[in-house]
Amino acid sequence: MAGTSAHGLWNYARDFYSAAELINEYEPGELDIPRYYLICHALELGLKAFLNNKGVSIKDLSDQGKFGHDLRALFTKARALGLRKEFRYTSTQWAAIRGLYGYYKSKHFEYPHVGPKRLPAYRMLQSTVDGLLRGISPAIRGRDGLH
Repeated sequence: MAGTSAHGLWNYARDFYSAAELINEYEPGELDIPRYYLICHALELGLKAFLNNKGVSIKDLSDQGKFGHDLRALFTKARALGLRKEFRYTSTQWAAIRGLYGYYKSKHFEYPHVGPKRLPAYRMLQSTVDGLLRGISPAIRGRDGLH
């Protein structure tokens, strides 16, 4: 992530979100694990874009830093830095994010794990990540989205 900016992180988040949406559109009900991985990674990158824009260093956001891939830590810090001012998430969206913490951190979407999963509804994650990216976009990309 060295040399990355909040804008670059936002762009990557949007790309991962778009990839998840392509799977959802063209293979509904199929490829659940890759689709969930992509939407979670978009969430991670979106939170990192917000945090970097608020002054958290890329070093702290990296794998070796304070936050790594820990959605709980990223979301907690983002909330502390005023995420609700830019993204008015609902309690249901917050619950969906919390429902991903363990799965994402333990790489359940990247490697096989035995046992059932109780995942949040994909549509809820979709609206959450879309809302996050739209909400933080003006601060990161400028009001017209062209910066």
